[in-house]
Amino acid sequence: YMPQLKAEQDVSNLYLAQDMLSSLYGFQGLYEQALTLALENYKLLPKLKSKEKIEVLKDLALAYKNIQELALAKQYYLEALDSAKQQKSNIYTLDLMQNVLDVKIELKDTADIHQYIATGEQVASDFYGTPDWTTWKYQLAEYYMGQGLYGKADTTLQVALKAIETKNYGALKVYLNHA
Repeated sequence: YMPQLKAEQDVSNLYLAQDMLSSLYGFQGLYEQALTLALENYKLLPKLKSKEKIEVLKDLALAYKNIQELALAKQYYLEALDSAKQQKSNIYTLDLMQNVLDVKIELKDTADIHQYIATGEQVASDFYGTPDWTTWKYQLAEYYMGQGLYGKADTTLQVALKAIETKNYGALKVYLNHA
């Protein structure tokens, strides 16, 4: 199917097919195959729509993260983040801020991390009490725990718990209580 898409220059469908296969490979732990397809999609970048470009960059970053090439993962997450900010897509920006924070934590890279946190908090405020906001708060608490700032982590999680209790998100409450 994919060779036919390539022959027909059906870029959107080729991107989608390769994206789905890359995700499937990633879920199966076949990270090298996932990376290969993510790199194929990266070649399509100039021909893709704005949101598709962000997805391609995110997928490539994740593929690199899965094979522990964290510096490359950070590079592509930051590229996707820049693109999301240019498009003024706050939901993508928040998601990518979480990914950047996660990679920075793994790399033990604390340079300008407070700027990322401040920006993330500002963007997250648009999604107060939603699952996306809650995931951000959890990620932030994880960072604070890693820094030994347990009181700050606890406060962050308590704020999140209070917000989701009013929204009645049972699954998220379990998630945060576990943290």
